[in-house]
Amino acid sequence: MFGCGTGVVVVSIREIQYENEIHQIPYSPHVLLLRDTINGIQRGRIDHEWSYKVPAWDGGKIEKAEEAKQAVVA
Repeated sequence: MFGCGTGVVVVSIREIQYENEIHQIPYSPHVLLLRDTINGIQRGRIDHEWSYKVPAWDGGKIEKAEEAKQAVVA
């Protein structure tokens, strides 16, 4: 069993307490695989369709903005 939040952090859960009784949860190696895969996607080490590489900003050159204004037809 594992849990994750909105920050997509995967962590193994070893026990849960319910009505003053502690329930042990067996460890699964799939948790480590899932965690490493999601972290790899987040950090750009693994290419995935969820990812989009943002091109480097060119500084917002004025020439490009002026060209765009001239292309507008009213």
